[in-house]
Amino acid sequence: MGAKVAAFLISVVLVIAIAVLGLFFLLIALNGYSESDVTYGFAAFGILSFLAAIVSGAIAAGIAHLMTRREFKAFGSILAGVAAAFIFGVVAILVTSGLAVGITEYARNNF
Repeated sequence: MGAKVAAFLISVVLVIAIAVLGLFFLLIALNGYSESDVTYGFAAFGILSFLAAIVSGAIAAGIAHLMTRREFKAFGSILAGVAAAFIFGVVAILVTSGLAVGITEYARNNF
């Protein structure tokens, strides 16, 4: 139980840190847009980043659970779960950033 919780919390914190870093890059990428258009992109980025963090935590907890059930040590289980969840989280944040820019461009052209 402790390995699952630790893997979940560590991976959620890491993905949130990557999301904050992605937010700074998103601020630079959306520098020329008006504030009313960027609001939609930031909202989408925030919601999707939160979902990516929760899903990556669930992935880490699931991997830690499966590995501890198969008699692996807790530290190795946590490490493997967090590594897999971190890779998923980075890819998810990159996709989320692209979607946020696309949503902002859509809002600029259609609203």
